Amino acid sequence: MQYLNYIKQMSKGNVNEATCSYCGYKQELNSYFCTFCEIGKDVAKTSTIDATTLAQLTEVHNAIIAEDLEKAEGKLEALASKATNPYLLYVIGVLFKQISDIAYFGVDYTLKGFMPENAETREKSLRIEAKSKEFFYKAIYAAESVPEPKEGQLLFIEFLSYLHLDRFPEAKNLLDKIPESNKKMKEYAEMAYAVETNSKQAEKAIEAMLKENEPNAFYYLAKYLAKNQKANEAERVLKETEKAVKLPIAYRLKKNIEFAKVNYE
Repeated sequence: MQYLNYIKQMSKGNVNEATCSYCGYKQELNSYFCTFCEIGKDVAKTSTIDATTLAQLTEVHNAIIAEDLEKAEGKLEALASKATNPYLLYVIGVLFKQISDIAYFGVDYTLKGFMPENAETREKSLRIEAKSKEFFYKAIYAAESVPEPKEGQLLFIEFLSYLHLDRFPEAKNLLDKIPESNKKMKEYAEMAYAVETNSKQAEKAIEAMLKENEPNAFYYLAKYLAKNQKANEAERVLKETEKAVKLPIAYRLKKNIEFAKVNYE
């Protein structure tokens, strides 16, 4: 797959900074899907998040970027305590997952002896990861409580929540329900599902989204390569892509590749 050509093509696209209307993340490329939470731009009437909440979510992002995890977690806890919107519940799950990942990869293997600091770091990461899963389930429950017929965007965040939980049969069920009328959302969901399940259809699905100049397709390409013992190529995809656009969605994947290279090569 000639992904370098797709990166060059993407770099020539709309480079105006855009803020995701669901999670508050500010990204360089005005892409259809958020490079942090993955929610698309088809904003339904019931999916909007108020400006105050959006500003608070941006503050959480800023704390995460600064790796001030205590501040990020505290601000997110305040939001989580009153959240009922399925979209917001999903976003909170994604943010807790990112905080957990940063905490986990803060483990320092150069320490000697029992390394109690690392034990504390792992415990913190697992505790926050449990919160992340809790909010993905809450998002699913809140979405399922919405009467039929449901808009495609709501089905999409249910689908993403199940993917984050590694509940693939349930994710497939939601994938089949996403309407064909939203072609881009359907193709993105098919790509994500194919990669997460390491399907033979993954390469075709990835290329379809690369042709749409979708930045997250490079993340899924890298993930698919890593799943198939091509870590060096996966790392190159991410490095080349991030010359054009940051991919916060790829944080865990990048760290896993780095860890594998240091410890297994």
